[in-house]
This record gives sequence, C-alpha cells and structure tokens, in this order.
Amino acid sequence: MNPQLIAMGVLVALGLSSASMAQQLDVKTLKISSVRGLKSVDIAVDRPSEPKASYKVIAIGKGPEGSVVSINTRYSDASGWVYTTRAFQCDSGRLKTLASGETVDGMLKSKADASWSRLMDGSSATQVAEIACAQSGKRLSGVAG
Repeated sequence: MNPQLIAMGVLVALGLSSASMAQQLDVKTLKISSVRGLKSVDIAVDRPSEPKASYKVIAIGKGPEGSVVSINTRYSDASGWVYTTRAFQCDSGRLKTLASGETVDGMLKSKADASWSRLMDGSSATQVAEIACAQSGKRLSGVAG
C-alpha cells in the first residue's frame, strides 16, 4: 500500500478525532465567573501564519462590563489542545482572558487576567474577537497596529 495514502488516512483520522473532542464540550453546563448566555457555534478561524494549527470558536456569550465572550479551541500536533475563554470590549479593542487550559477542566480551574489589555492587529485573539463581535452584532474597533 502507498505510504502517502496511509499517512493521509492517519492525518484524516487524527483530524476527525481532534474535532470530535472539541465538539463534546457542552457549553450549557460550563460555569465561568461573570459569563452568561453562552451559545454554541462552530466557526473555523483561518490562520495562514499557523498552517499546522487549527482554531475554532465554539461558543459566544456575554461577559463583564458589557463585553462579548468567546470560547475557542486551538489544536496542533506539536502542542495539543488549548481551550481559552476571553472577554472582548468590541468598541475599544480590548480583551481579558477569563480562563485558559490544556483541558476543559484545566481551563475552568485557571485564574482570569486581572486587567484588560489591547488587542494587536494580526493576532489570533484579534481574529477571534472579530468573529465574536460580529456574531453579537457589534463591530470591532480600536485594535492596536
């Protein structure tokens, strides 16, 4: 059998199992401080600068100080899974990481950032913010260049 076909089959199987792991997360049962109204979404984030990683926004809700909240996943063969919950102030281009970890449990046990910081143009966080703000009917502005 062709070794390239075998390798492609393994990569497809890994991709499917990786995607299904993220989809098993039930956002309705998550309890994250100051986050409410989480709704499941399934939006891929295109990151050409990271061709070996896959990002996906899996939930959007409301957070502290009128912010929009997103939960996203990142997966790569090199580093594995990362689950991140961030709050975005769409009108001022600011973010606060509320939780992050290599597992959902790890994310839920992590501590939130103490203060808001500025989104930077071209970052993965800014791409996720653009999606979260748009899904919430808002426009992202104030991102640092």
